Amino acid sequence: MSSSTLYAELLLNIRQVTVFATLRSDQNEETKVELSPDRKSLSLTHDRETVSISLPSEVASSAILTLPAAKAKQLSFRLQVTEDTKGSSSYGAGLETGAPWPARSLTAETRVACRDCHNIITHRKINTWKNLPSENWAELMDFWHCHKPDSGGATQHLQSVTKGYAAINRLSVRPGLGLVDDLNLIVSEQDCSGIQNIDRNSLSLFCASCRKLLGTEATEFGGLRLYKWGICMQQPTSTGWEAFSLQNFISAQLLRLVDSQAARKFVIYGGTPQEASTALLLWVFTPELRYSFSNAPGGPKRAMKVLYQDLQNPRGILETQSVSFEELQLPSNIMQELRRDLQASNTILPDSARTLQQWCVGLLDRYEGEPSIHLGSENLQPAC
Repeated sequence: MSSSTLYAELLLNIRQVTVFATLRSDQNEETKVELSPDRKSLSLTHDRETVSISLPSEVASSAILTLPAAKAKQLSFRLQVTEDTKGSSSYGAGLETGAPWPARSLTAETRVACRDCHNIITHRKINTWKNLPSENWAELMDFWHCHKPDSGGATQHLQSVTKGYAAINRLSVRPGLGLVDDLNLIVSEQDCSGIQNIDRNSLSLFCASCRKLLGTEATEFGGLRLYKWGICMQQPTSTGWEAFSLQNFISAQLLRLVDSQAARKFVIYGGTPQEASTALLLWVFTPELRYSFSNAPGGPKRAMKVLYQDLQNPRGILETQSVSFEELQLPSNIMQELRRDLQASNTILPDSARTLQQWCVGLLDRYEGEPSIHLGSENLQPAC
């Protein structure tokens, strides 16, 4: 691995790629950068060592590549991208905006298994998959009607109940039907095998083979809730298993809340508010960007940029400032994994971009339609 690194970030709103170079020693006369002939990658040579990076966008032919004159270990410069970048399906338009495994991608032939040991959970039992509506769907029904049904003299409350869209009417699962949201699959217990509740004082569900946490009982739906990040799937057109990173699911859920609740700041905690002594305060700063890092596997990635900090006494914050923040509850082990992912992403940023006032800066990879790869964090030390 090279001791010099390159980090590039596409700023769609100004159609520029910002490149940060971190050198092991000060820039000198032999330090140089070059664009590839197709203008899609960049190489930096310093102290007889060359490091390359695939750029998040093709650079315009008119772009001028000039290193800063100041001698320093950290350099940065911007390159103009091609005019059609904003409309390219490779860089935003046409990409998936939701979470992995929406209902339309699942069929009766889809196999669902434990992510760690591939123990089959359900196969050829669920014939129909449906996306769950927004959590506050019942309260919004009044706004969806252009012409409300005739009440026949009934009160508005009674009419809502009989028509099936009052808040007291709950969605439920039945054998052969699965419900889907950004983070979970809701299925009937009769359609599942290979999972068990090993503690009757808890609602948690575990893989019967490897004891991995797979979900919880969904009493409000009369079924079981399977966490998407704990499972893998095999589609009828494939012989392999597909899985997605935790970041793909969390970023999709945050974007859903940004859209539905007009919120950008979130209190994320593990377990229940009563149990959580610490939490993450997270601010969705840039919902859509593409970045690449010379030491990361694969090419450019789609992500959101977030600001985060540790939060003490999350229950007190939620009780006194509930209007200012939305909350996101996660299993405790998933909360810890999210924190580790944010810290790992912080280390790939140049030193000057790792903090913003009292906030740490991090990246959460977004869903791009293909099974994702976890960002490796070995040999990386977070700044925050």
